[in-house]
Amino acid sequence: MSEIHPHVFLLAEYLAATPDYTDDTINEHLKSGGLNDKEVNALIRCIQVAWGRRAVAHTGAKSSDEYVIANAADEIVKRANFTHDPYFNNAIEQYENYASSEGCIRFARESAEYNAVQRSIAEGSDITTSTPLPQIVLVGEWTHESVLKVVDQLRASLHTPVAKSTPWWKFW
Repeated sequence: MSEIHPHVFLLAEYLAATPDYTDDTINEHLKSGGLNDKEVNALIRCIQVAWGRRAVAHTGAKSSDEYVIANAADEIVKRANFTHDPYFNNAIEQYENYASSEGCIRFARESAEYNAVQRSIAEGSDITTSTPLPQIVLVGEWTHESVLKVVDQLRASLHTPVAKSTPWWKFW
């Protein structure tokens, strides 16, 4: 196991010591530790996704390593991969060190993936065969309709058209 990243440590230790945290207290704590808004957002997103996935790993649920960033105009402006993110990778490695603390359990359970897996299980879905969409990070003002538009774009990008093949008898 690698050493814990100082930013991952900052958030993990805070969550472990503060089970009644709020989004505001997390942000304040991280900013007081010297992180800027971009770092705070990336750290929270990556750790929550990593720990949410680890919390449901025993279910056999699949997850997408990709995530997309969508703007207020409902456009996908960036595609990225969690496995290339040092916060995400370090949080995956460090999960067991914090998995028993109430604050860290709560943080993992607040992840969108954790909730999607739990909802699918409750509905009787076979989560081991489903094809998950990438995580969506929304920047700016958004509505329910905005989210649906981005989801439709993601679904469309997963279905590439199959080229028509020429029947073998037409080659002669």
